Amino acid sequence: MNFKKTVESTEASKHSYPFRPVGPSFSRPELEVLTSGKISDIFGDRFKFQDKYTLQMRMPKPPLLFADRVLGIEGEPGTLGLGKIWFDTNVSEDSWFLHDGCMPLGLMLESMLNPCILLMSWLGIDSYSKGERRIRLIGCEFMLHESLVEPDSTITSELTVDGHVNNGEMWLTYFHSDCYAAGQKCLTVRKGQLGFFTKAELLGARGVKWDAETARFNADARWDAPVVVCEHRSFTKEQVSLFSKGRTAECFGNGYEKASTHTRSPRIQSGEMLMIDEVEYFDPQGGPWGLGYLKAKKALKPDEWFFLCHFHNDPVMPGLLQFEGCLQAMAFYLAGLGFTLDKDGYRFEPIPEELYKVQFRGEADPTNREIIYEVFVEEVHGGNEPKLYADVLVTVDGLKACYCRRMGLRLVPC
Repeated sequence: MNFKKTVESTEASKHSYPFRPVGPSFSRPELEVLTSGKISDIFGDRFKFQDKYTLQMRMPKPPLLFADRVLGIEGEPGTLGLGKIWFDTNVSEDSWFLHDGCMPLGLMLESMLNPCILLMSWLGIDSYSKGERRIRLIGCEFMLHESLVEPDSTITSELTVDGHVNNGEMWLTYFHSDCYAAGQKCLTVRKGQLGFFTKAELLGARGVKWDAETARFNADARWDAPVVVCEHRSFTKEQVSLFSKGRTAECFGNGYEKASTHTRSPRIQSGEMLMIDEVEYFDPQGGPWGLGYLKAKKALKPDEWFFLCHFHNDPVMPGLLQFEGCLQAMAFYLAGLGFTLDKDGYRFEPIPEELYKVQFRGEADPTNREIIYEVFVEEVHGGNEPKLYADVLVTVDGLKACYCRRMGLRLVPC
Protein backbone atom coordinates (compact mmCIF):
# COMPACT_ATOMS: atom_id res chain seq x y z
CA MET A 1 0.00 0.00 0.00
CA ASN A 2 1.55 3.30 -1.09
CA PHE A 3 0.67 6.00 1.41
CA LYS A 4 0.86 9.67 0.45
CA LYS A 5 2.11 11.91 3.22
CA THR A 6 -0.33 14.75 3.79
CA VAL A 7 0.99 16.58 6.84
CA GLU A 8 3.92 16.06 9.16
CA SER A 9 5.81 17.64 12.04
CA THR A 10 9.45 16.93 12.78
CA GLU A 11 9.65 19.31 15.71
CA ALA A 12 9.28 17.68 19.12
CA SER A 13 7.44 19.42 21.95
CA LYS A 14 9.35 22.35 23.43
CA HIS A 15 7.26 22.46 26.58
CA SER A 16 8.71 21.38 29.91
CA TYR A 17 6.79 20.69 33.09
CA PRO A 18 4.80 22.59 34.21
CA PHE A 19 3.18 22.99 30.79
CA ARG A 20 1.68 26.22 29.50
CA PRO A 21 -1.51 25.06 27.84
CA VAL A 22 -3.33 27.20 25.28
CA GLY A 23 -6.77 27.05 23.66
CA PRO A 24 -10.05 25.59 24.94
CA SER A 25 -10.30 23.50 28.11
CA PHE A 26 -12.86 20.93 29.24
CA SER A 27 -14.04 19.69 32.62
CA ARG A 28 -14.70 16.09 33.63
CA PRO A 29 -18.52 16.43 33.14
CA GLU A 30 -17.92 17.78 29.62
CA LEU A 31 -15.55 14.89 28.86
CA GLU A 32 -18.20 12.40 29.96
CA VAL A 33 -20.65 13.97 27.48
CA LEU A 34 -18.07 13.45 24.73
CA THR A 35 -17.97 9.69 25.46
CA SER A 36 -21.58 9.08 24.40
CA GLY A 37 -23.55 12.34 24.02
CA LYS A 38 -23.71 14.93 21.25
CA ILE A 39 -20.23 16.06 20.30
CA SER A 40 -21.62 19.41 19.13
CA ASP A 41 -22.94 20.18 22.62
CA ILE A 42 -19.32 20.51 23.74
CA PHE A 43 -17.33 21.28 20.58
CA GLY A 44 -19.87 23.65 19.00
CA ASP A 45 -22.09 24.01 15.96
CA ARG A 46 -19.44 23.20 13.37
CA PHE A 47 -19.60 19.58 14.64
CA LYS A 48 -23.39 19.20 14.24
CA PHE A 49 -22.97 17.36 10.96
CA GLN A 50 -21.69 14.29 12.82
CA ASP A 51 -24.45 14.11 15.44
CA LYS A 52 -26.32 11.80 13.07
CA TYR A 53 -23.47 9.27 13.00
CA THR A 54 -24.01 6.22 15.19
CA LEU A 55 -20.26 5.60 15.19
CA GLN A 56 -17.90 8.46 16.08
CA MET A 57 -14.40 8.83 17.50
CA ARG A 58 -14.98 8.83 21.26
CA MET A 59 -13.02 8.32 24.43
CA PRO A 60 -14.15 5.32 26.50
CA LYS A 61 -16.82 5.76 29.13
CA PRO A 62 -16.04 5.39 32.84
CA PRO A 63 -14.36 3.46 34.38
CA LEU A 64 -11.88 3.59 31.47
CA LEU A 65 -12.24 7.34 31.06
CA PHE A 66 -9.04 8.41 32.81
CA ALA A 67 -8.85 12.04 31.66
CA ASP A 68 -10.14 14.28 34.46
CA ARG A 69 -9.45 17.64 32.83
CA VAL A 70 -8.35 18.89 29.45
CA LEU A 71 -6.20 21.92 30.20
CA GLY A 72 -5.93 23.12 26.62
CA ILE A 73 -5.94 22.23 22.93
CA GLU A 74 -3.73 23.65 20.21
CA GLY A 75 -4.93 23.07 16.66
CA GLU A 76 -7.65 24.33 14.33
CA PRO A 77 -10.89 22.38 14.79
CA GLY A 78 -12.14 20.44 11.79
CA THR A 79 -9.01 20.94 9.69
CA LEU A 80 -7.47 17.44 9.95
CA GLY A 81 -4.18 19.16 10.72
CA LEU A 82 -1.72 18.91 13.57
CA GLY A 83 -2.32 19.68 17.21
CA LYS A 84 -1.50 19.26 20.88
CA ILE A 85 -3.54 18.51 23.96
CA TRP A 86 -2.71 18.99 27.63
CA PHE A 87 -4.58 16.99 30.26
CA ASP A 88 -4.66 15.74 33.84
CA THR A 89 -5.36 12.29 35.28
CA ASN A 90 -5.93 12.09 39.04
CA VAL A 91 -4.51 9.16 41.01
CA SER A 92 -6.01 9.06 44.51
CA GLU A 93 -6.18 6.64 47.41
CA ASP A 94 -9.65 5.52 46.33
CA SER A 95 -8.91 5.17 42.59
CA TRP A 96 -10.53 1.92 41.45
CA PHE A 97 -7.50 0.86 39.40
CA LEU A 98 -4.81 0.88 42.10
CA HIS A 99 -2.89 -2.35 42.59
CA ASP A 100 -0.53 -2.65 45.57
CA GLY A 101 -0.53 1.13 45.84
CA CYS A 102 0.27 1.96 42.21
CA MET A 103 -1.38 2.59 38.86
CA PRO A 104 -0.65 -0.39 36.57
CA LEU A 105 1.39 0.35 33.46
CA GLY A 106 -1.27 -0.83 31.00
CA LEU A 107 -3.74 1.65 32.50
CA MET A 108 -1.14 4.44 32.52
CA LEU A 109 -0.74 3.88 28.78
CA GLU A 110 -4.50 3.71 28.31
CA SER A 111 -4.91 7.00 30.18
CA MET A 112 -2.50 8.61 27.71
CA LEU A 113 -4.59 7.37 24.77
CA ASN A 114 -7.90 8.87 26.03
CA PRO A 115 -7.13 12.48 25.09
CA CYS A 116 -5.47 11.49 21.81
CA ILE A 117 -8.87 10.28 20.67
CA LEU A 118 -10.44 13.55 21.83
CA LEU A 119 -7.81 15.56 19.96
CA MET A 120 -8.45 13.64 16.74
CA SER A 121 -12.17 14.28 17.16
CA TRP A 122 -11.45 18.00 17.62
CA LEU A 123 -9.25 18.03 14.52
CA GLY A 124 -12.19 16.65 12.53
CA ILE A 125 -11.43 13.00 11.84
CA ASP A 126 -15.17 12.21 11.72
CA SER A 127 -15.47 14.32 8.56
CA TYR A 128 -13.21 11.69 7.00
CA SER A 129 -14.61 8.62 8.75
CA LYS A 130 -18.28 9.58 8.18
CA GLY A 131 -19.53 7.11 10.77
CA GLU A 132 -17.92 4.13 9.02
CA ARG A 133 -14.47 3.86 10.59
CA ARG A 134 -13.21 2.82 14.01
CA ILE A 135 -10.15 4.09 15.82
CA ARG A 136 -7.51 1.57 16.92
CA LEU A 137 -4.03 1.78 18.43
CA ILE A 138 -1.55 0.12 16.07
CA GLY A 139 1.56 0.42 18.20
CA CYS A 140 3.99 2.63 20.07
CA GLU A 141 7.33 2.77 21.83
CA PHE A 142 7.31 3.65 25.51
CA MET A 143 9.54 4.03 28.53
CA LEU A 144 8.58 4.02 32.19
CA HIS A 145 10.71 6.39 34.26
CA GLU A 146 11.75 5.56 37.85
CA SER A 147 8.59 3.74 39.01
CA LEU A 148 4.82 3.40 38.73
CA VAL A 149 2.65 6.33 39.82
CA GLU A 150 1.40 6.24 43.40
CA PRO A 151 -1.73 7.84 44.97
CA ASP A 152 -2.08 11.52 45.78
CA SER A 153 -0.60 12.30 42.38
CA THR A 154 -1.80 14.03 39.25
CA ILE A 155 -0.42 12.83 35.94
CA THR A 156 -0.07 15.92 33.75
CA SER A 157 0.64 15.21 30.11
CA GLU A 158 1.23 16.82 26.78
CA LEU A 159 0.33 14.79 23.70
CA THR A 160 1.30 15.95 20.21
CA VAL A 161 -0.10 14.78 16.90
CA ASP A 162 3.01 14.69 14.68
CA GLY A 163 1.46 13.83 11.34
CA HIS A 164 -1.02 11.94 9.21
CA VAL A 165 -0.71 9.75 6.13
CA ASN A 166 -3.44 8.35 3.91
CA ASN A 167 -3.90 6.67 0.57
CA GLY A 168 -7.43 7.83 -0.04
CA GLU A 169 -8.90 4.87 1.83
CA MET A 170 -7.02 4.29 5.08
CA TRP A 171 -5.87 7.00 7.48
CA LEU A 172 -2.98 6.75 9.95
CA THR A 173 -2.04 9.28 12.64
CA TYR A 174 1.29 9.54 14.46
CA PHE A 175 1.70 10.99 17.95
CA HIS A 176 3.99 11.24 20.96
CA SER A 177 3.45 12.11 24.61
CA ASP A 178 5.33 13.14 27.75
CA CYS A 179 3.73 12.47 31.14
CA TYR A 180 4.73 13.91 34.51
CA ALA A 181 3.79 13.25 38.13
CA ALA A 182 5.01 15.39 41.04
CA GLY A 183 7.10 17.36 38.58
CA GLN A 184 9.05 14.30 37.42
CA LYS A 185 8.70 12.57 34.09
CA CYS A 186 6.92 9.25 34.68
CA LEU A 187 6.17 7.98 31.16
CA THR A 188 7.39 8.72 27.65
CA VAL A 189 5.55 7.52 24.54
CA ARG A 190 7.06 7.79 21.08
CA LYS A 191 6.15 6.64 17.55
CA GLY A 192 2.51 6.17 18.54
CA GLN A 193 0.30 5.09 15.66
CA LEU A 194 -3.48 5.25 15.39
CA GLY A 195 -5.41 3.71 12.52
CA PHE A 196 -8.98 4.33 11.37
CA PHE A 197 -10.56 1.19 9.92
CA THR A 198 -13.83 -0.10 8.55
CA LYS A 199 -15.28 -3.23 10.12
CA ALA A 200 -14.35 -5.20 7.01
CA GLU A 201 -10.73 -4.04 7.28
CA LEU A 202 -10.60 -5.09 10.93
CA LEU A 203 -12.07 -8.49 10.12
CA GLY A 204 -9.42 -8.92 7.45
CA ALA A 205 -6.52 -8.25 9.83
CA ARG A 206 -3.60 -10.60 9.26
CA GLY A 207 -2.11 -10.33 12.72
CA VAL A 208 1.42 -9.82 14.02
CA LYS A 209 4.13 -11.18 11.75
CA TRP A 210 6.28 -12.84 14.41
CA ASP A 211 7.12 -16.47 15.07
CA ALA A 212 9.02 -17.61 18.15
CA GLU A 213 10.39 -20.63 16.28
CA THR A 214 12.33 -18.44 13.87
CA ALA A 215 12.80 -15.31 16.01
CA ARG A 216 16.21 -14.09 17.10
CA PHE A 217 17.06 -14.07 20.79
CA ASN A 218 20.14 -13.73 22.99
CA ALA A 219 21.20 -17.27 23.78
CA ASP A 220 24.00 -15.92 26.03
CA ALA A 221 21.72 -13.80 28.23
CA ARG A 222 21.83 -14.30 31.99
CA TRP A 223 19.66 -17.18 33.16
CA ASP A 224 19.55 -17.83 36.89
CA ALA A 225 18.10 -21.16 38.00
CA PRO A 226 14.74 -21.26 39.84
CA VAL A 227 14.76 -21.12 43.63
CA VAL A 228 12.13 -23.88 43.70
CA VAL A 229 11.40 -26.63 41.20
CA CYS A 230 7.64 -26.32 40.85
CA GLU A 231 5.63 -29.55 40.96
CA HIS A 232 2.98 -28.12 38.63
CA ARG A 233 3.08 -27.63 34.88
CA SER A 234 -0.40 -26.11 34.71
CA PHE A 235 -2.65 -24.14 37.07
CA THR A 236 -6.41 -24.03 37.39
CA LYS A 237 -8.62 -20.97 37.55
CA GLU A 238 -8.83 -21.45 41.32
CA GLN A 239 -5.03 -21.53 41.68
CA VAL A 240 -4.61 -18.38 39.57
CA SER A 241 -7.24 -16.65 41.68
CA LEU A 242 -5.38 -17.67 44.86
CA PHE A 243 -2.19 -16.10 43.53
CA SER A 244 -4.06 -12.88 42.67
CA LYS A 245 -5.14 -12.71 46.34
CA GLY A 246 -1.58 -13.10 47.62
CA ARG A 247 -1.96 -16.75 48.63
CA THR A 248 1.18 -17.90 46.87
CA ALA A 249 1.79 -21.11 48.84
CA GLU A 250 -1.74 -22.37 48.16
CA CYS A 251 -1.34 -21.65 44.47
CA PHE A 252 2.06 -23.24 43.85
CA GLY A 253 2.12 -26.00 46.49
CA ASN A 254 5.09 -27.89 47.89
CA GLY A 255 8.27 -25.87 48.21
CA TYR A 256 6.50 -22.52 48.51
CA GLU A 257 5.53 -22.84 52.19
CA LYS A 258 7.65 -19.82 53.15
CA ALA A 259 5.13 -17.57 51.43
CA SER A 260 2.60 -18.52 54.13
CA THR A 261 4.56 -16.34 56.57
CA HIS A 262 4.21 -13.25 54.37
CA THR A 263 2.17 -10.27 55.47
CA ARG A 264 1.97 -9.01 51.86
CA SER A 265 2.99 -11.42 49.13
CA PRO A 266 3.71 -10.12 45.64
CA ARG A 267 0.61 -10.78 43.51
CA ILE A 268 -1.23 -9.84 40.34
CA GLN A 269 -4.50 -7.93 40.04
CA SER A 270 -7.68 -9.63 41.19
CA GLY A 271 -11.37 -9.27 40.41
CA GLU A 272 -12.29 -7.49 37.18
CA MET A 273 -8.66 -6.56 36.49
CA LEU A 274 -7.49 -10.18 36.51
CA MET A 275 -6.86 -10.84 32.82
CA ILE A 276 -5.88 -14.52 33.19
CA ASP A 277 -8.18 -17.46 33.91
CA GLU A 278 -5.85 -20.45 33.75
CA VAL A 279 -2.20 -21.24 33.10
CA GLU A 280 -2.13 -24.07 30.58
CA TYR A 281 1.62 -24.61 30.54
CA PHE A 282 4.55 -23.57 32.74
CA ASP A 283 8.08 -24.81 32.14
CA PRO A 284 11.24 -22.96 33.31
CA GLN A 285 13.27 -24.80 30.68
CA GLY A 286 10.63 -25.00 27.99
CA GLY A 287 9.62 -23.03 24.95
CA PRO A 288 11.27 -22.88 21.53
CA TRP A 289 14.36 -21.19 23.01
CA GLY A 290 14.72 -23.64 25.92
CA LEU A 291 14.94 -20.75 28.41
CA GLY A 292 11.42 -20.86 29.82
CA TYR A 293 7.84 -20.64 28.65
CA LEU A 294 4.36 -19.91 30.00
CA LYS A 295 1.01 -20.12 28.26
CA ALA A 296 -2.12 -18.70 29.88
CA LYS A 297 -5.64 -18.06 28.66
CA LYS A 298 -8.75 -16.03 29.33
CA ALA A 299 -12.26 -16.90 28.21
CA LEU A 300 -14.09 -13.92 26.71
CA LYS A 301 -17.77 -13.27 27.35
CA PRO A 302 -19.95 -10.82 25.40
CA ASP A 303 -20.83 -8.94 28.59
CA GLU A 304 -17.25 -8.28 29.79
CA TRP A 305 -17.07 -4.98 31.68
CA PHE A 306 -14.63 -3.40 29.24
CA PHE A 307 -16.95 -4.07 26.28
CA LEU A 308 -19.61 -1.97 28.00
CA CYS A 309 -17.44 1.16 28.17
CA HIS A 310 -14.86 0.88 25.38
CA PHE A 311 -16.25 2.34 23.08
CA HIS A 312 -19.79 3.73 22.64
CA ASN A 313 -21.41 1.68 19.83
CA ASP A 314 -18.04 0.05 19.13
CA PRO A 315 -17.31 -2.53 21.86
CA VAL A 316 -13.73 -3.77 21.83
CA MET A 317 -11.24 -4.89 24.47
CA PRO A 318 -8.51 -2.26 24.91
CA GLY A 319 -5.29 -3.58 23.45
CA LEU A 320 -3.51 -2.19 26.49
CA LEU A 321 -5.62 -4.46 28.74
CA GLN A 322 -4.35 -7.36 26.64
CA PHE A 323 -0.85 -6.02 27.29
CA GLU A 324 -1.64 -5.80 31.01
CA GLY A 325 -2.54 -9.49 30.84
CA CYS A 326 0.95 -10.15 29.46
CA LEU A 327 2.48 -8.45 32.50
CA GLN A 328 0.33 -10.59 34.79
CA ALA A 329 1.51 -13.71 32.97
CA MET A 330 5.14 -12.62 33.42
CA ALA A 331 4.54 -11.98 37.13
CA PHE A 332 3.03 -15.44 37.53
CA TYR A 333 6.07 -16.94 35.83
CA LEU A 334 8.52 -15.07 38.08
CA ALA A 335 6.62 -16.23 41.17
CA GLY A 336 6.63 -19.78 39.84
CA LEU A 337 10.43 -19.69 39.86
CA GLY A 338 10.27 -19.06 43.61
CA PHE A 339 11.75 -15.56 43.48
CA THR A 340 8.98 -14.04 45.60
CA LEU A 341 9.54 -16.33 48.60
CA ASP A 342 11.97 -13.99 50.38
CA LYS A 343 10.30 -10.84 49.04
CA ASP A 344 7.55 -10.17 51.59
CA GLY A 345 6.18 -6.66 51.03
CA TYR A 346 7.39 -6.48 47.43
CA ARG A 347 5.44 -5.87 44.22
CA PHE A 348 5.89 -6.49 40.52
CA GLU A 349 6.57 -3.58 38.19
CA PRO A 350 7.96 -3.07 34.67
CA ILE A 351 11.69 -2.42 34.58
CA PRO A 352 12.14 1.36 34.13
CA GLU A 353 14.42 3.25 31.74
CA GLU A 354 14.07 0.55 29.09
CA LEU A 355 12.53 1.21 25.68
CA TYR A 356 9.70 -1.19 24.87
CA LYS A 357 7.97 -1.61 21.53
CA VAL A 358 4.44 -2.97 21.38
CA GLN A 359 2.44 -3.83 18.25
CA PHE A 360 -1.31 -4.36 17.83
CA ARG A 361 -2.49 -6.14 14.70
CA GLY A 362 -5.82 -7.61 15.78
CA GLU A 363 -8.60 -7.07 18.26
CA ALA A 364 -10.92 -8.80 20.70
CA ASP A 365 -14.61 -7.92 20.46
CA PRO A 366 -17.78 -9.52 21.91
CA THR A 367 -17.82 -12.15 19.15
CA ASN A 368 -14.43 -13.55 20.18
CA ARG A 369 -14.15 -16.41 22.63
CA GLU A 370 -10.58 -16.81 23.91
CA ILE A 371 -7.35 -14.94 24.53
CA ILE A 372 -4.03 -16.77 24.78
CA TYR A 373 -1.03 -15.15 26.49
CA GLU A 374 2.44 -16.56 25.81
CA VAL A 375 5.67 -15.66 27.60
CA PHE A 376 8.89 -16.57 25.77
CA VAL A 377 11.67 -16.16 28.34
CA GLU A 378 15.02 -14.72 27.26
CA GLU A 379 16.67 -13.63 30.52
CA VAL A 380 16.20 -14.32 34.25
CA HIS A 381 17.91 -12.61 37.20
CA GLY A 382 17.64 -13.79 40.81
CA GLY A 383 19.15 -12.06 43.82
CA ASN A 384 18.05 -8.89 45.59
CA GLU A 385 16.07 -7.58 42.63
CA PRO A 386 14.70 -10.46 40.55
CA LYS A 387 14.11 -9.60 36.91
CA LEU A 388 12.54 -11.26 33.92
CA TYR A 389 12.93 -10.32 30.27
CA ALA A 390 10.67 -12.02 27.76
CA ASP A 391 8.90 -11.63 24.46
CA VAL A 392 5.13 -11.67 25.01
CA LEU A 393 2.45 -12.56 22.50
CA VAL A 394 -1.35 -12.31 22.65
CA THR A 395 -3.48 -14.45 20.36
CA VAL A 396 -7.23 -13.90 19.98
CA ASP A 397 -9.14 -16.86 18.52
CA GLY A 398 -6.04 -17.90 16.60
CA LEU A 399 -5.01 -14.42 15.38
CA LYS A 400 -1.75 -12.96 16.70
CA ALA A 401 -3.11 -9.67 18.00
CA CYS A 402 -0.43 -8.14 20.25
CA TYR A 403 3.34 -8.55 20.53
CA CYS A 404 6.06 -6.90 22.61
CA ARG A 405 9.75 -7.63 22.18
CA ARG A 406 11.84 -8.11 25.34
CA MET A 407 9.46 -6.79 27.96
CA GLY A 408 11.03 -6.46 31.38
CA LEU A 409 9.49 -7.07 34.83
CA ARG A 410 11.09 -6.87 38.27
CA LEU A 411 10.32 -7.21 41.98
CA VAL A 412 10.72 -4.10 44.16
CA PRO A 413 9.72 -3.17 47.72
CA CYS A 414 6.25 -1.60 48.04
